[in-house]
Parts: sequence; structure tokens; C-alpha cells
Amino acid sequence: MLKRVKVLVCVLCLSVILLSDNYVYRSFFHFNKNRDIPVNGSGKVLTATAAAKTVSLKNWSPQTWKFLVDSKKCQILNVNPFHISIKHLLKINKEADTCDDRKELTYIRGNTLLLNQTRKPKSLSYCRLKPIYRKKDSYEFGKRSKLFYRFIDIKDEFIKVECYNFSGDVISENFHMHFIIKVKNDIETNNNSKQLSESNTTKNVNSKTKAQSTVFSNQNSRFEIKDRLNVLLVMIDSASRINSLRYLPKTRKYLTDTLEAVEMLGYNKVADNTMLNMVPLLTGDYYENQPCLNSKQGVDNCSFIWKNYAKDGYLTHFTEDLTSGGLFHYTLAGFKRQPTDYYDRPFHEANEKGFTQWDICMHGKSTSETLHQRMYDLAYNLKNKHYFSLSQHVRMSHDYLEGLRNLDTITLNTFTKLFENNLLNNTFLAFFGDHGMRFGNVRMTFIGQLEERLPMMFIYVPKWFKNKYSNLINNLERNARRLTTHFDMFSTLLHLLNQDNERTHNYGISLFREIPHERSCVDAGISLHWCTCNYHLSAMDNSTMRNQLASFFIYHLNSLLKNHAKICSKLDLKSIVSSVRLLSRGVTHSKHRVTIQTEPGDGKFEATLRCNKNCSKYHVIGDVSRVNKYGSSSKCIKDHTLRKICHCIGPLQ
Repeated sequence: MLKRVKVLVCVLCLSVILLSDNYVYRSFFHFNKNRDIPVNGSGKVLTATAAAKTVSLKNWSPQTWKFLVDSKKCQILNVNPFHISIKHLLKINKEADTCDDRKELTYIRGNTLLLNQTRKPKSLSYCRLKPIYRKKDSYEFGKRSKLFYRFIDIKDEFIKVECYNFSGDVISENFHMHFIIKVKNDIETNNNSKQLSESNTTKNVNSKTKAQSTVFSNQNSRFEIKDRLNVLLVMIDSASRINSLRYLPKTRKYLTDTLEAVEMLGYNKVADNTMLNMVPLLTGDYYENQPCLNSKQGVDNCSFIWKNYAKDGYLTHFTEDLTSGGLFHYTLAGFKRQPTDYYDRPFHEANEKGFTQWDICMHGKSTSETLHQRMYDLAYNLKNKHYFSLSQHVRMSHDYLEGLRNLDTITLNTFTKLFENNLLNNTFLAFFGDHGMRFGNVRMTFIGQLEERLPMMFIYVPKWFKNKYSNLINNLERNARRLTTHFDMFSTLLHLLNQDNERTHNYGISLFREIPHERSCVDAGISLHWCTCNYHLSAMDNSTMRNQLASFFIYHLNSLLKNHAKICSKLDLKSIVSSVRLLSRGVTHSKHRVTIQTEPGDGKFEATLRCNKNCSKYHVIGDVSRVNKYGSSSKCIKDHTLRKICHCIGPLQ
């Protein structure tokens, strides 16, 4: 009888409708398949009849599932990206933004820069180019070239082209990346080129130079993976799995149908923002555990995964299209030495000069088109070598959910071109997000809370690799419905080098090894605040509890700012947006998810709070989420944690 009462109480709790203006829960609880709201890859809502069909493991379809991950320790709810509670907040029919490519007057063919005669305006007299060199993790221009009217030979990796009218005024500017083949240089040599003066790891060679043979030390038969794959990592900032269903339908279809990529449905972020999530993926550990990241001399001494690949003979590449908000530059000191063989920061910093962080079109081309072209050039020119590449797309997707739509066609075209030209035959490709959208109207909803915590992750390996290492691929496919993280991707990248058993980190498991079915967020290294396991199990707090929790929350925020009271305003409670009690299995202490709005600045913050058995005191567990934009209101402070909390006193500089 007691068990029946407990079950009844639980069901009643789950049936509660959160009456806040911003949260509606009831329709997300799927107690049977007939009440599911499944969608297909293009976002089309399926009928209950279609949803009830069973599918085999080899032909599985997430449309039929109540939970993406379904175990005793972890259930991650499968929600409709177009649910009625948020549909009015989505810009479904908005056309993708495109750039006016008529501004591109020049183009590269081989080692020659040509003036496009069909686009050449009548007022154009001549053009000149300037090389772009790296200088102290920024850029400087080299000497201007001679005048040219139709074409000019080029030898530099990054160039700026200026075209002039007959009065000598600049009427057009174009920027280009010219791919230069580099080879590993085991002996440090003097190189007079400014372009490589800060990097002694590589040297330039022309196309006539025979490639040096790369010897891999890990080809011994005792290793599990005897073949070496190239690595293409394509990160889309703020791209959740849920939002990819809305705005990347063509790319998703190509990945799943043509490339037969595996989608990791239980991929859960481990921290708040881009840097805090990418550091675990690139190093296998939390930001907080790595003093090297806070060095004023730069982050060069950190053990980034591309260093493992460089030691194994790979050429390495790192690029991102928003230098002002760079992964290692926004709140960190950047690199003193060039970190990878191909490092595009000087080009992008020069290219974005004069544009704002919200601009996506520069000189006739979007920055994502530039990144995709660079990735293709890398794959094409290094097809007989081994390389590791990380491309981070930020501008198009960081600020708006619908911004992801702008990436769909150009990403599809790039993946298609790579595949059809056999450039993925020897490549491991990961197409993923760092996290979902962290602010905005949708983020204030239940679905928004979920998708912020569940980034997109697709993994492709070539068919021959699947056949040769079928046991590893079986594990990968099985792990599609297990709880996984960026730590696991780090371990996977090590596994490809047969180095995963040498790891010193605590949480990651290679995705080519079976992830435990009963894995919890604690096991995976995910704090409660970011954990999506059993996220739907909650009930609304009463007014007394709401007020008490909000008071502790505001106290916590001000305690974080106490050492910066001269520059950061004291925060006061403006309103309580929501407060729910978490009802996860095995909870021994009362836990609550609370969202408040503060003043000055109208900041909206979300946190998970826990109290002891008698609830005499509450503590914030882990990090705090800022769920609306703060822009320049915290410009007076550099700390990555406090930037989202601080509201600067006085006029902003």
C-alpha cells in the first residue's frame, strides 16, 4: 500500500503545471507512446500511429522514444523542437541570410591571384596586394606588391587585396587565404620569412617538393587501431541538437542518410560557456584544474590534444571566425607562440577590422564560408598526409537561434564536396556544438533549459573503418543513447592515436568503448546544474520557499562580487521568475532550480540550490547561468565567471 501511495504522489507531482509566465511543463511528460510528440529529422510532427511503430537497433529512429537516454540513473526527455509552448518564439519561415558576392573582385587559382574581369567595375584602374603576417598573436601587413591589372603570382598564406580607381582611391578590399603545403621539420632551421618567424614547427614547401614520408610510431600490432585517420572537428557555437532539428535539416539528412554518421543523443555539456566546454574536449580536464590557462604569458604550456597529434606526425590546424571573442583570447592571454602548423587568427583579425561582432558578411563572403573553404583546401591539399583540424564557427550562430539556418546550405555543400571527392575516405569527422543557446526567450522555457545543456554531436568514420573495426563501431552506435560528454570526445581523440589508456583524467571514456548503461551525471563529471538526467522530474515551490531560495540566491551572487565592490554594483532582487523542486531518484537533500531577475541591469540568473535535511541553509551547487544578454554592462571586469554577474558602476568605457 505504501508503494502505491508513493507512486501516486510521484505521478501527481509530475502532473503539476508550473504556472510561471515563462514555464509550461505538463505537455512534456510522456507517460505512454500515444502521448508523445515526436518529430522527424526535418521537424515534421509525426502521428501517434507512426510514433508507436517499433524499429530495430540498426534502423533506430528517435521519433519513437519518450527518452533519448533511458536508464535507472538517467532519463533524458525527448521533446518536440516546435512544441506549441515555444513555437510563437521561433522564426520558422525566415529565409537564410546571404552575402553579396559581387564585392569579391579577385580570386585565387593555384599560386595566382586573378582579377575577375566579369565583375570588374569600369572605374577600376589597378590593384595591389599586401601579405598578412602573424605578430604577437595578432597581425601586421607586409610590403605592398607591384601594381597588377589582370593577375599576379602569390607566395604568402594570407593576403589583403586593394583595388583603386583612376583617382587613386581604394574602391574595393578583398582578403584571401592561399593554401601553402607545409611539412614537419624535425630540425629547427632558420627561416627568414616573417610569416613563420614565430613558429619553428613547420616550413613552407612548393608543390614540386616531394612530401616527406610520415612515420607513425604507433603502428605496432599490439595497438587496437592500426590505421591512422585524419581528424576534422567542426564546432558550431551554441548549436544544440534540438535547434539543429529546426534549422539544419539538410545537413542533418546528409549526415545521417548519406554519410551514415552516428548522432550522440545523450551528449551533455559539462560547463557554462564555450571556453569552459572546449577546454575539457581539448585537454580532458576542467578549466579550474589547469593553471596554465591563467598564465599572463599565454596558454602555450597547456596540453591541448593537437599536440598529441603533432607528436605523432600530423600537421595541425586551428581556426575560429570571431577573434575578439576567441576561445583563448576573450578572457585568456592567447598564444605567445603559434600553436598549430596552420593558424588562421592573423587572417581573420585583419579581415574583420572595421566590422562588429554581429556582422557575418565581410568583403562579399560570410566568415563561415571562409572557414569551410579553408577546411576543404586543407583536406584537398593534404589528402596524402595526416592532419588534425579544428574549425570553430561563432558569428552566425552565437546570438540567435535562427542564425543556425545560415549554415545549413553552405555546410551541406562542403560536406557533399568533401565526400564526393573522396576526401573523407581516411577521415574522422565530428560536427558538433559546444552548448546550446544560453540566453533569449526560448532559453527561458523548459525546452530552452534542456537544449542549452544538450549540444549537437555527429560522428562520421569511413565505411572501410567501420568494417575493419566493427566492434568499435558497435560500441559507438550503442553509445548513441548513453549519457556522454566533451570528456568522452577527448578520450575518443586519444583512442584514435591508441593513447586513451595513458590518460590521467577521471571522467572520459572513448566513444569507441561501451559507455556504462547506468551512467550518472556524477560518473560522467557533469555537475547537477548542467545535468539533464531526470530533468523533467520537478514540482513548483510554494511562495514561502520561493522567497527563501531567492534570498539565498541573491546573497550568493553578491558574495561572488564582494572583492569587486568598487566596480560592480550590489545586486537587489527584482523578481522571482521561477522556482521548482527537483524530484530525481535517490535525492537525499532538497534541491531546487531557481531563476531570478536582479537590478540594476535586469540580469536574469539561474542556479541549482541544495539544502540539508532541515533546510536551515541553502548552497548554490556549481555554476550560475546568465540567461539573458549582458553585452557591455560587465566590461569593467575580465574574470570569465564574474563577467556574466557584474553590472559595472558608472559609465562604461
